[in-house]
Amino acid sequence: MLIKASSILQFLRVYPADLINLRTEYMKKIILVAFLTLTAFAGAYAQRFAYVDSEYILKHMPEYASSQKQLAALSDQWQKEVDGRFQEIDRLYKAYQADQVLMTPDMKKRREAEIVDKEKAAKDFHSSSQDSSAHRPALNQ
Repeated sequence: MLIKASSILQFLRVYPADLINLRTEYMKKIILVAFLTLTAFAGAYAQRFAYVDSEYILKHMPEYASSQKQLAALSDQWQKEVDGRFQEIDRLYKAYQADQVLMTPDMKKRREAEIVDKEKAAKDFHSSSQDSSAHRPALNQ
């Protein structure tokens, strides 16, 4: 089967124009498929998000209210204990200042060391109570 040279030449003359048309057709199809694919993925991705009204849920849970009361009571207890420790330190310091004139240097050093130790212990207790509350999950959000 022989192909005539004139038919090949005639095909080649028309081919570049058809090739451009074919390229545009393929590009349109590729762009359409890409757009539909991206739209489908965006729709599927959007379905992963939801809104949950946690405040409404927590308000309707009696356990949450009781745990909030327990946390408030515990917080008040710790705060009273911290305040008591610092009041004790203030009382010791005022007593030290009042008795300072009558004390020997050795007694002054012992009282100062006692006040400093109690103050350090109170600050450590205060910071440890804040640290332990910071590590608990926040229920009031």
